[in-house]
Amino acid sequence: AVALSSKPRLVAANKIDVLDDPKKLRRLERHLKRLKVRLYPISAATGQGVRPLLDAMWHEVAQHAARTVA
Repeated sequence: AVALSSKPRLVAANKIDVLDDPKKLRRLERHLKRLKVRLYPISAATGQGVRPLLDAMWHEVAQHAARTVA
């Protein structure tokens, strides 16, 4: 079995359109950077940031498929 920690991770922070304290997002970003996890701030309501998140997800899927086939 493959450990979950060895799998690629992406984090989406939703509702950035109504963020009341930008420091919270910066804190989360710093924390995730230490863990080497990329943060994608998004707003599902406005669509802001959704495309980069989807692109990153498809990139990870394609990489996994390439490794599995090879």
